[in-house]
Amino acid sequence: SYCFPGANEGTVNWPNIDDIELSLLKYIKQHNRKTRLYLIGGEPTLWKHLARFCNTLKMAHDITICLSTNASKSMRWWKSNWHCFDVVHISLHHEFSNAAHCIDVADYLYTKAIETNIDVLMDPTSFDACKTLVDAVCASKQPFPVIAKTVVYNGAHKYTTEQLEYVTDAVKRYPDMEWYKRVQRKPRTQ
Repeated sequence: SYCFPGANEGTVNWPNIDDIELSLLKYIKQHNRKTRLYLIGGEPTLWKHLARFCNTLKMAHDITICLSTNASKSMRWWKSNWHCFDVVHISLHHEFSNAAHCIDVADYLYTKAIETNIDVLMDPTSFDACKTLVDAVCASKQPFPVIAKTVVYNGAHKYTTEQLEYVTDAVKRYPDMEWYKRVQRKPRTQ
């Protein structure tokens, strides 16, 4: 409900896999330097060529692949494809997300040494429900970071002073810094 108008229409086509691989590989080769590729939404995990794309790039270049996802894919999918990603940011929406599933995905990725966090999107119109989600995520088995993030509402809804105080310190759970330093991926130039 808080996405911008037209955000969920599904009118933008996926890129052609061969064209995007060729273009990015050419670019990366020309600019022989540390590379971090951010895959953001819509929902990138819906692209049927995502695993092929990530594997092709990783085989050709020392690249860090960062994924922003709602983690809606099945655990079977995550268990088959976790190795494609170095960083996974999971956005948890109070309206349509399965919080228990998102926590399971984040817990699994954490055990695979994937830099992982869950961003709980703090809807000002359902703030108490969002705070409940923050508490549930903070109670997960693995101590990945939990972040309370504000959402932009085209000015239709504003945060109260109390809500703004809650999100001022957005990180609600910090990771074990030794784990974080150990898993943080730093690409090397070829």
